[in-house]
Amino acid sequence: MLTATSAGIGLALAPASAAGAWAGKKIVDRLPAHVFVLLVEAGLITSGLLLAITGG
Repeated sequence: MLTATSAGIGLALAPASAAGAWAGKKIVDRLPAHVFVLLVEAGLITSGLLLAITGG
């Protein structure tokens, strides 16, 4: 259920999310494709290892 508190938090986070998406696009546009792929793969491997180690 949407409460005033959760609506306020959502409204506060919306500009930060938009700014993060804009900044991320600017960064990704400057990266060579192979570097982007390596960064995504490293993130997936790291998160998979953390999931396996901590058990979820």
